[in-house]
Amino acid sequence: MRASKLIAQTEKSDERLNMPRYHFHMKSKQSKIPDDSGQVLNSTWEAYLRAKEIVRKCIQYVDLDDEQWIINIANDAGEAEVVVMFPKRTPMV
Repeated sequence: MRASKLIAQTEKSDERLNMPRYHFHMKSKQSKIPDDSGQVLNSTWEAYLRAKEIVRKCIQYVDLDDEQWIINIANDAGEAEVVVMFPKRTPMV
């Protein structure tokens, strides 16, 4: 019984080690904010949801009238997985 529990725990640890790491590089025409450390997540979908969360938190600090910001979600090899755009502000009428 103990051996099977140990094997199950080891398999779970190995699964976590094989999970992909995603980097959330923010950029506009004038600025770049690289993400050198990244974050280990279960899937590209989770990375997309994390990027949307980053947008919600950052939107109050960026000037959306002058710059179009994006988050380039890249894997550890530097390949783009998904690009998430910050929303454009619409003029008040």
